[in-house]
Amino acid sequence: PESLQARFGDGSSEAERRILSREDVEAVIGAEVRQRMNAAADLERLGLEDRAETLRHEAQIAGRYAG
Repeated sequence: PESLQARFGDGSSEAERRILSREDVEAVIGAEVRQRMNAAADLERLGLEDRAETLRHEAQIAGRYAG
């Protein structure tokens, strides 16, 4: 009997691709930076300074690409 699973490469699980403008990419990266900074503030309030610092460092690196 035919399997209900999709076969590799048959296209049934493909999503339509979008071409992002520079502004789109900068907006996505900017949102990631804000999320990391907000999470870092939350972690710091919980006394998890090491984890907060890691997120701030990630945000700093990503911010280099945000424009």
